[in-house]
Order: sequence, then structure tokens, then C-alpha cells
Amino acid sequence: MARVLAVEYDAPIRQLLKVTLASASFDVKAVASAEEALNAINVDMPQLMLIDWLLPGISGSQLTRLLRDDERTAALPLIMLTTPDDEPKCVADLGGGADDYITTPFMPSELVSRIRKLLRNRAPQHEGGILRASGVVLDPANVTVSVDGTECRMNPPEFKLLRLLLSQPRRVFTRNQIINLIWGDDRFIDERTVDVSVRRLRVAIGCRGAELVESVRGVGYRFSDKSA
Repeated sequence: MARVLAVEYDAPIRQLLKVTLASASFDVKAVASAEEALNAINVDMPQLMLIDWLLPGISGSQLTRLLRDDERTAALPLIMLTTPDDEPKCVADLGGGADDYITTPFMPSELVSRIRKLLRNRAPQHEGGILRASGVVLDPANVTVSVDGTECRMNPPEFKLLRLLLSQPRRVFTRNQIINLIWGDDRFIDERTVDVSVRRLRVAIGCRGAELVESVRGVGYRFSDKSA
């Protein structure tokens, strides 16, 4: 279940977003301002954000730039919401960092389709570059992992888990986010499966396993890149 944070000032549209996304099996939280959104992110990182371009105070455009300038949210998928009258300005402003936009009123099916497409395209486990951090090198093309120059063998779930954690070092992934990004909609996967994969990953890495794959009590896991 992908986590979506909707930032929409207009109360009826905000409610429509909540109903639409919940009906499509997204875990949705909706707030009315950029300030509320920033507070919400500090508590629980979403996997995608919908942002009202015409937010009062800190505008949607300004919020997008703040998110892109923050290391934790620089790669977060962002979709702007705008009115037909303001569409040209919004389109011109996409250089600020938003990935897409949609006009209101919108077709629920179109919004859901845009979100799912963006999540698929931006999923870290689909990116193809070599990942390096703290002596760990993961090569997706050759499906190899080395730690401090020594090759490590691991099963596919643990390889995918390491790839996800390495894609954004120091970011905390909740267990539900890990389940969604690695196993998708498999209803037989639960949080205990994540914990088992983490233990196996640490064993595969070796003596530095517990140091590199760090538990964040009550939240989830992260790759602890002390050199970053």
C-alpha cells in the first residue's frame, strides 16, 4: 500500500482526494498547508506527494523547491494540482522540480493512473546504476554485491532489500514501505518477512551487517552511511 501525502487548501477537493486515493488502496494523508505537510514528512515519509499549486503562505511552487533542496526528499515523486486557469503558469513552473501535474476537477481514474505510473517509473529497485556507500558496492546489471572489496552472496529478496536501502542512504524506510517497494501487492507478505530478510541481509554482509543495516526503533530500517 503506497503512502501518499496530499497537500490541498480547498476542503472539498481535499476530501475528494482522500476518498479517491483510499478507494484505490493508497494509504493517504491529507493536509491543508505546506507547513502541515513539512511536519507530516518529519513524522512519516510518504512515497509520493500531491501539491496544490495555489497554497496560501508557502506556495505549492515554493514547497516543491524546499523538497527538492532537502536530501531526504530530493527524489520524492511530486505531482502538482492546478486549475485550468492557472495551468499555463503551473506548466512553466515545472522546472522547479515537480514530476507531473493534473488539473482540477479531475477524473479519479486519471489521477490514480498518473500516481501509479509515476511510482512505477521512480521506484528505486528499477534504477540501473551501480550503488556505492560505506564500502558496499551493488551492481544491479551483474547482480553482484561486494563489501570492502569482498564479494557477498545473497538471495534475491535480500539483494532487492539492500538495493532499496542503498538507493537512499540514511533514509528510514518503514516496514510497509519496504513491503510495497519489494514485494508489491503480495498479500502473503507481512512485517515479519521484512525482519527475517533484514537478518539474512546482515548475515550475508558479514561482520559489518548490523552496523550498515540499522534498525530504527518503532519505525523501520535504513542503510547507515557514516561517510555521507
